[in-house]
Amino acid sequence: MPPSLPIVAVTALIELVRDIPRVRVNQAYTDALQRAGIIPVAVPPLSPDAAQALIQRVDGLLLTGGEDVEARHYGQTPHPSAEAASPDRDRFELALVHAARARGLPTLAICRGLQIANVAFGGTLIQDIASQRPDALRHTRDDARARRVH
Repeated sequence: MPPSLPIVAVTALIELVRDIPRVRVNQAYTDALQRAGIIPVAVPPLSPDAAQALIQRVDGLLLTGGEDVEARHYGQTPHPSAEAASPDRDRFELALVHAARARGLPTLAICRGLQIANVAFGGTLIQDIASQRPDALRHTRDDARARRVH
């Protein structure tokens, strides 16, 4: 019998597509995990109470990119340029970070994922790099999204 493949929970967002809320994750994440011999499982924002149960059933966690993290989670008021946040996603992913740490679960955090992990452990964020740190490198690109950005 072949060894079982590890299963990794991949955080997803809710996005309106043709006016219907859909669970979405960028295929680049799931393709990369599959190439590495990992079974990716997309997980929508759930109740924070579900975080512990999920973390007990997977072999790893991938915190993906996406919306801004609500400023209130790190003691700030929203900057006028801040993008809309996803309160349900924030609450669930903050709970996931704590549950994963408590279990010692391997976790990879990318972009927003790194921000949510930072905030979960008491860190803060710069809400609008362009206006608050004008000398910083550009965060986004106008060309093909498939290219590396940051």
